[in-house]
Amino acid sequence: MQMLIGRTYVEDPGFRKNHKALAPGLEQWMHEVIDANARRHGVDPATATWA
Repeated sequence: MQMLIGRTYVEDPGFRKNHKALAPGLEQWMHEVIDANARRHGVDPATATWA
């Protein structure tokens, strides 16, 4: 679930704007860290969907 929410950090203009305002690149970093954690736990971020 966190991984799908993490997508909004880079895909949703409002989320992206708010996170960029805190620190440039924060939105992309959050997305990458969440995806990396998912892969570490055996989840493929490219194919994850809401159940």
